[in-house]
Amino acid sequence: MSKNKKIMIVMLIVLAVYALIMFLVLGGTKTFKKTNSQITIIMGDNATFTYNGSFWTYVELETTYSKLNWLKYDVYENNELLGNYSMWHNDKWYVFDGDEEHRTPVSVTEDFIALRADSSIKLTPFESNKITDYSYVNAVLDSYGIQASYLTVDQVVTIDIDNDSIDENFYFISNSLPRENPENFNFTIVFMEKKGEIYNIYTDIQEMENSDGCKPFMRAVLDYDLDGEQEIIFACGGLSARKQKDYIYKFNHNNTLDEFKLIVSNQ
Repeated sequence: MSKNKKIMIVMLIVLAVYALIMFLVLGGTKTFKKTNSQITIIMGDNATFTYNGSFWTYVELETTYSKLNWLKYDVYENNELLGNYSMWHNDKWYVFDGDEEHRTPVSVTEDFIALRADSSIKLTPFESNKITDYSYVNAVLDSYGIQASYLTVDQVVTIDIDNDSIDENFYFISNSLPRENPENFNFTIVFMEKKGEIYNIYTDIQEMENSDGCKPFMRAVLDYDLDGEQEIIFACGGLSARKQKDYIYKFNHNNTLDEFKLIVSNQ
């Protein structure tokens, strides 16, 4: 065999190995392009959050609200898209269809969510169901030394938030409300279970005389930075809509500990 043919064979082998490596790295895994999009999320009349590409802010000043007026938002109810509408804030949010010359009011419930983003960010559908297997719930309650006689909230949401084809289970449990709670304390706990591991998200345990407590529930799931891992928004409702608290949490992966980090809230 000539020297030129040997060189050609070596080059072909090198190219074949390179192509295989690139397939495994790029073709065999999902790739995601992160975004620094400008985002506004309106959680009904309870809270409005804005993201400037670097950090989140809970909107409280009316001067900030005025900058959000008459912009177009994707409006959702029960995780279903109603449409793209204009919105205007005056102590509460109002929703309108049509253009500037012909605006028609749109009726929405107090639980609506409105989303505005420069990129293609959408809410992810999910279902909340009553818990049937309480083994993880009992383990968490035992870790806090709680023996609950009853629960006013026992819901679970199952969804794959990190796109690894393995579902995560989000548990929402509480004994808060009504006032005739036979126990002398309120607890509200939110946690995630994945492959048998439990990850705490939110825990609030207080004596009855100090707090009425609140009932937690999942509000939304979305990948706001388009990194392939979705964030969760959950709420905790008290005795009135004005007392409802909304939280955005992100699951952080690091070398020592995987944990949920609070991004922003209206608490």
